[in-house]
Amino acid sequence: MDEAVREGAGGPDGSVTPALRGAIRAAMCHAAQTSRDVLTRAYVLGSSSSLYVGSRLERAFRDGMVAAQHGLLATMMLEPAGRIRLGLDVGVPIY
Repeated sequence: MDEAVREGAGGPDGSVTPALRGAIRAAMCHAAQTSRDVLTRAYVLGSSSSLYVGSRLERAFRDGMVAAQHGLLATMMLEPAGRIRLGLDVGVPIY
């Protein structure tokens, strides 16, 4: 996203352009994927204590996975971000 801001992806009046929106969405998806990987590794390293309901690790894993499953953070949203970067039609009405 920093790259998009440096390249002037925002409008001259500070508005959010499609290029900036695509960069933001791609950054959101990347953050969700990275968080999912970290949560999964922590869950595995927590061994059997991760399984118990009420465990802080179990709660963090469950809550984090729910957030990562949100439609706006799904990996399928990387495709529209890439299409914007290539100058193509997004193909998704809510993007």
